Amino acid sequence: MVPKSKNIFYGWYIVFAAWITYFATASMQGYGTGAFIIPMTESLGWTRTEFVLAITIAQFIMAFTQTAIGKPLDERGPKPFLLISAIIIFVGGFLISQVDALWQWILVRGLFVAVGTGLTSGILVTVTLARWFVVKRGRALGFASVGISLSGVIVPYLLTLLIVAIGWDKTWLVLTSIVAIILLISRKIMYRQPEDRGLYPDGYTQEQIQQGAGEAARKDYDNSLNRVQAMKTPAFWLLIVAFGIGSYSILSMAIHAIPYLVDSGFSSKTAALMITVYTIPGLLTRPFWGILGERYNPQIVAALIFTTMATGLMIIVYGASNVNLIIVMAGFIIAGTGLAGNIPINELIFATFFGRKYLGQVRGMAQPFRMVFNSSGPILLALWYDYTGSYTISLIVMGALAYLAAVVMVMIPRPNLQQVGKDE
Repeated sequence: MVPKSKNIFYGWYIVFAAWITYFATASMQGYGTGAFIIPMTESLGWTRTEFVLAITIAQFIMAFTQTAIGKPLDERGPKPFLLISAIIIFVGGFLISQVDALWQWILVRGLFVAVGTGLTSGILVTVTLARWFVVKRGRALGFASVGISLSGVIVPYLLTLLIVAIGWDKTWLVLTSIVAIILLISRKIMYRQPEDRGLYPDGYTQEQIQQGAGEAARKDYDNSLNRVQAMKTPAFWLLIVAFGIGSYSILSMAIHAIPYLVDSGFSSKTAALMITVYTIPGLLTRPFWGILGERYNPQIVAALIFTTMATGLMIIVYGASNVNLIIVMAGFIIAGTGLAGNIPINELIFATFFGRKYLGQVRGMAQPFRMVFNSSGPILLALWYDYTGSYTISLIVMGALAYLAAVVMVMIPRPNLQQVGKDE
């Protein structure tokens, strides 16, 4: 799979593999799941809280799965995890198609399939990219995460049409089969780090390295913090809090946007189309956010991202309350523009703060805490809806938390290596 051309750095093939992996995992999670809420709850007689309970449990399972693979990922690279994930997701699709009771849905989607998605979503992609790129890390993460946006653009709408045509059960089979194939393709391309292929980060040649071109990569590696050291720093915990409360609305909107807009008076097709509108800005702006994070203080960039997301969410709530499609669409465009920068700037800051040598361990250790925020959002929205019959207040609170996250982010001190000591 290594290209013969010496003019193309193999890291960009890694970016492509990351791109399709992001597409696959995003399709299995929020963007894909939202299309199934109404048809499955109406068919099986569940409440939305019961449906989302499996997704909430899955977030915790995914988090602990990523914690478990942190160290093995540092040592073995992504290939074995991509293979296992593809098998689990393929089998999981068949099992979901046979579900006719809530406990089965929770067992299969909340536990079994969650292990498969946990192996490949999150840290597997970002840790691998962070090892192949240092100077160009922001743009690599930005271009790769376009795959998430593409999933949001096409998957909810296609799944909505497919569910109408063949039913939700057969649609799960189609979705998981495609996802498994994509992960196997990615496995063929992915490698742990450039040094394993006789290469250097960012595509520098040996001659360029000897002339000092790889100094940033060397410092990044030499000054890396392991998970014990990272957890001693205030930055580790403050980053978790800031990205946690700032990202509350992401999974919540991906899952609840369609039923929220249908409840507000829009058709199901229009609601699904808004998910497409929500993710289209990411096709253009994710690389922009990544490059911006390279060139300027990434903490300021992150604060701008949270502010943009919060403002867009407030506009969506106002537009939905007035059943005004134009305002709702504008809100989704603005929120989607902020959403696009969340993943690249998140991973850029963690890699910049803690280095690439032990990044799998550090990111893995952060995942359970991060998932507490991610998983609680959708279930809290569902509980609030089942209790009040409305999403409005809960969405406004999420927007306010994103504004707070912007303030917290700019105040986070960078890790002090002298305080934690050298590598232990």
